[in-house]
Amino acid sequence: MKKRIVSIIACLVIMMGTVLTAFASEPTDAFDSSLGDEFSYEMTLGDIQTDILNYIAFNNLGIEYGSEEFSVLMNDFAFAPPAEVSETAQMYYSAYASVYLGEESIDAMHNKTIAEIRKANQSVATKIQQAYSEPSETKPYVAYNLKAAQDYAYAYALVDNFNYPVFRLDCTNFASQILHAGGFGTTSKWNVWAGADTEASFNWINASGFLQYWSLTRGYLGPVCTSLSQVNSKAYAGDFLVWFNTTTYEFYHTQFVQSKVNGEVYCTQHTSYYFNQKLNDRVSASAFPDKHVYIVKFN
Repeated sequence: MKKRIVSIIACLVIMMGTVLTAFASEPTDAFDSSLGDEFSYEMTLGDIQTDILNYIAFNNLGIEYGSEEFSVLMNDFAFAPPAEVSETAQMYYSAYASVYLGEESIDAMHNKTIAEIRKANQSVATKIQQAYSEPSETKPYVAYNLKAAQDYAYAYALVDNFNYPVFRLDCTNFASQILHAGGFGTTSKWNVWAGADTEASFNWINASGFLQYWSLTRGYLGPVCTSLSQVNSKAYAGDFLVWFNTTTYEFYHTQFVQSKVNGEVYCTQHTSYYFNQKLNDRVSASAFPDKHVYIVKFN
């Protein structure tokens, strides 16, 4: 009997050990990116997009490519890539998001590598960087009605004003509307009604065009920030923040500084739509090394 009990106990111990080993060797329920462990500028947008779509499917997010929800997700990836993927994947996702948010024609760019996109953007990026670091002349500021701009941002932060065209990527279009409401009239180089593919429309709806027009042409040249603390220190209500990705050299997003409370900046924007949100709550400081913020300085 004793031998039988000992045998039964031994079997139980072996069985438990087998079960524990099985549990220990089970794969973890985490998304496994196919983009590799080392970042490469030769990665194509199409490869990154495939990985992002796999990430969406793995997490049952139910988001379709090209939808409004996808644009919101890209906004999230641009400012706070998902923590559950590797740092390399986060960098790829942020790079892809910058192009998705900065370009209307991303479908035609799937075969382009990050290196090719960076090269195509380099001349504009260099021109803007030089202007910000070495301003050649001081242009007179024209005051605008900050209260009217803030009121407009409040009224249309969460809805569209159909007196203006509405775009899939609407952040810079909304920023221009705020300035227009604040008293700046349209010009031959800044006018959404000038027609598609015109310089005036480009400067109205595109982050790079908006930055070049208001900073380089009109002279509202502010500092360049490389951290959240710098943005909070140097931006004030009425200013605009234009975001730049240092991997792709893409200017991809424009925000209105709605208010500043206790030294912290609060922003209003479209794509995604929100009103007077604390910047520190919307942007991950850990994701900031691949970002610069160019302040279009109105205050």
